[in-house]
Amino acid sequence: MSIKRITTGQDSFLDIVANLVGILIILVVVVSAQAGSAKKNPHANVDLESKISELKQELSQQSDTATKLHRDNHQLENRILEENRLAATLTQKRHQMLVQLGIVKKQIAKQRVENKRALSLRKRQEEFAQQQREIVLATHQAAIAEQAAIKEANEKAIEKAIENQIELEAAKRDLKSRLDEIHRE
Repeated sequence: MSIKRITTGQDSFLDIVANLVGILIILVVVVSAQAGSAKKNPHANVDLESKISELKQELSQQSDTATKLHRDNHQLENRILEENRLAATLTQKRHQMLVQLGIVKKQIAKQRVENKRALSLRKRQEEFAQQQREIVLATHQAAIAEQAAIKEANEKAIEKAIENQIELEAAKRDLKSRLDEIHRE
């Protein structure tokens, strides 16, 4: 509730009290005027006494109403103060929650940046591992090719050696047959 509403409520109560006081003044004036005329008229005295008692009852009722209204007004003011305290507390809690929300948003943003960095690092590590695998595979293939080349070279060398041995044996046989011929001669 705003302060404007509080003052409006107090003004209304004051207006009611002022109206009651005004009515009472008018009644007192009317009663005193009738009392003056009652002195002149004895029968009017009885009527005036009944009217006075009625007015006293009415005054008592209006006084009770004014007291109740004053009590109600006081209770409403206390309620307004309590609601204002509650509103201030809620506003403070809202402010704290907004601050916490800001902190959480900053943490989320920071976490996103860290996640992006981690993802980028993981991608680089995967690329590096892939390159390492490719290097190992290429090295392995080169070793296999080298072994194949060595094997082929060995096979060629063996073939050449066999051919050389065959040629040497053929030359040996030739030389032997010449030697035998020379021996025979």
